[in-house]
Amino acid sequence: MDGGGRQILEKARTGQPVGESSRRRPHPQRSLGRHRETDLKQRGVNDILIACVDGLKGFPEAIEAVFPATTVQTCIVHLIRHSLNYVPRKQYEQVTKGLRPIYTAIDADAAMHALEAFEEKWGKQIPVIGHSWRNAWEHVTPFMAFEPEVRRVIYTTNAIEALNRQLRKAVKTKGHFPTEDADRKLIYLAIQNAVRNGPGPAAGQRQCSRSRSTSATGYQTETIKHRLHS
Repeated sequence: MDGGGRQILEKARTGQPVGESSRRRPHPQRSLGRHRETDLKQRGVNDILIACVDGLKGFPEAIEAVFPATTVQTCIVHLIRHSLNYVPRKQYEQVTKGLRPIYTAIDADAAMHALEAFEEKWGKQIPVIGHSWRNAWEHVTPFMAFEPEVRRVIYTTNAIEALNRQLRKAVKTKGHFPTEDADRKLIYLAIQNAVRNGPGPAAGQRQCSRSRSTSATGYQTETIKHRLHS
């Protein structure tokens, strides 16, 4: 048997698809995320305090590679939706009710206890849910360092997605912009309109600087405060 035949047999034995190079290739989504973050850096973004991501594989690593001081938060809404992919529709309500104590916990320690309680009830029937939350745990708990009023802003990507919809709505009817300044003015007005028509600040939201540390993650709230005021 020639070398090529032996290589094919070896790939079949190890489970590697025939015709695929054994050399490890970069994950396409991770490469795309790294490209986007590098592009932001080149445009003048020097730092990101908190980045909420929607669960795209490799995105947190891409952010941390370009902006190493950034705190990455997984979108809880997307994580819940991902969990429900493995749940029969008739059990949606029960499972979502069981997940709620995890992301509404007072801190990361309490959240872990809630996750363990969830796994005790659902672990045998749907073990993949507990596994997915544990695998993402590092990026699940950062928002728990803040007061509930602040958590609502950073625990999901819904807010920025809603703003992006408003911007697309404002520009999609325009065929072209005569100048870059005209484009900038329209976007500015669209943002002001979105803020004016959006929900008002929650009661107590001015207390943003108040926060608690979470021992389970070692999350340093004081570091964030320092970066906010530097």
